[in-house]
Amino acid sequence: MKSPRQSYIWKAFFFGLLSAVPGHTQGLITTWQDALSKPTFSNIRFQMYEVPMPDGVKLSVAVWRPVAEGQKFPVILEGTPYDKMNGRFDAKYFAARGYVYVAYDLRGRYDSEGQAYLYGKQDGADLNTIQTWIADQPWSSGKIGMHGSSYRGFIQWEGALYRNPHLSALIPMVSPDDHSAQFLENCTLLWYSVWGGRSSWRNRN
Repeated sequence: MKSPRQSYIWKAFFFGLLSAVPGHTQGLITTWQDALSKPTFSNIRFQMYEVPMPDGVKLSVAVWRPVAEGQKFPVILEGTPYDKMNGRFDAKYFAARGYVYVAYDLRGRYDSEGQAYLYGKQDGADLNTIQTWIADQPWSSGKIGMHGSSYRGFIQWEGALYRNPHLSALIPMVSPDDHSAQFLENCTLLWYSVWGGRSSWRNRN
């Protein structure tokens, strides 16, 4: 569970994206709570999509968005191997505050087609395709921010290598940042391997 300070940091960060939405104005800010966006949309639409990748594999994408005819919104994106529907609580929070929230299952995970290969090269390429697809949607302002912890943070680094022009912000949390240094070829975490070795050595002495 996030602490109040953690929640403030990442929610306030995305508040900066909201200022780019036409018609959104900021009042007098006297406390940090005043800097946080307030819920302004009570009608939230949920939709599911199957988005094709260049090789024909379709990824399952969930979208929560404010219902506002003709209005475009910045997008918060989450790529996950842990089931995209786990983000529904964050999605409803942000959609009520003028964001579109998009979460998708990585290939081979849950409702997405294809073969799963975590920490492989394909996840970054797929993320880049998803970002371009989002920018082309009628509800998107073309500005995309990402957040997430663990693998949901790691995939942000993989996608950033493609320098998608629509990507505006990243908030990776508790995530490795160096693929070659942190992981072995068989996808074993190097840190855990070293720690396990130290634990075994201590037990023998």
